[in-house]
Amino acid sequence: MEYRGCQPVDNHAAPDSGSGTLVAIALCTGVSMKPASEKELDRALDKGLERLPHFADWFLARTKIAGNQGVRLWSRSDHPWGALPLQVVNPETLAVETVVKESETDIIVVYLLDGVRRVGLHIENKVGMGKFRPHQADFYAQRARAWVGIEKYGSYTEWSTVLVAPDGFRARYPEESAKFDTFISHEEISEFIPLFDPNFGSAWLAAVQAHFDTLVQSTVATYPGLEPITAPTLTEAAIKSADRAYLPVNGMYGGFSYWLDQNDGDWQLIVESWCRVLGGSGLRHTITPEGSVLLEEGFV
Repeated sequence: MEYRGCQPVDNHAAPDSGSGTLVAIALCTGVSMKPASEKELDRALDKGLERLPHFADWFLARTKIAGNQGVRLWSRSDHPWGALPLQVVNPETLAVETVVKESETDIIVVYLLDGVRRVGLHIENKVGMGKFRPHQADFYAQRARAWVGIEKYGSYTEWSTVLVAPDGFRARYPEESAKFDTFISHEEISEFIPLFDPNFGSAWLAAVQAHFDTLVQSTVATYPGLEPITAPTLTEAAIKSADRAYLPVNGMYGGFSYWLDQNDGDWQLIVESWCRVLGGSGLRHTITPEGSVLLEEGFV
């Protein structure tokens, strides 16, 4: 898979008019060498359903309401919850009992089908090492039914439940997973949202490292008489341990500084270079997996 980087998404971009290939756009909330947390994936999934029409269409087509023409209307990923009377089976007596219990849905997305029907998808997202809480899978359908027509939950009139998880998670919990109407794997979603690939953070950093190497070497080459240097290896710990990291360059009377920053929620590496004895030599670049872009010059 080619990672396209954590760039802001252009809501006005023309849709893909090719042969149906769906472009993988990185919708991410952070860069880490660790797999993304469940809440980070919840937000990325919500963002993807909102901003990627191809993905929203594909996701709907995977559910039990496939075959209907639908448009995403509304969604929320702040784990809406409420106290509801829910039915559970007493493990000792096997009798069905009603208990009042607080429970939550990870993500709710509402589609308008055929121009008239509002269908709410209640989505449970699990990470690879996650597990089901007692009765969690059973409560999804009961909660979805109880929240029909409520404005703060999207005013849907029909509903369906979806489990989003790695294939390995479903293999470990087959019975509970089967209680959801639909299963969609992280592996499939990662084709659209690379953050769902557990190796995404490493791929991001590797791509940024390559552009960082090129920028450092090309900048040093503009100063006559300087020996070529190698850019330092970027690691998560190194770039997050301080506000800025420095790379002094002998004979340049200056060097480089670099740090991790965010632009509209998306991560980027900022790199500055300068020579103290050469007026106007300051350069500031931003680096993403897409490449490096000059932001400012002449500030020294």
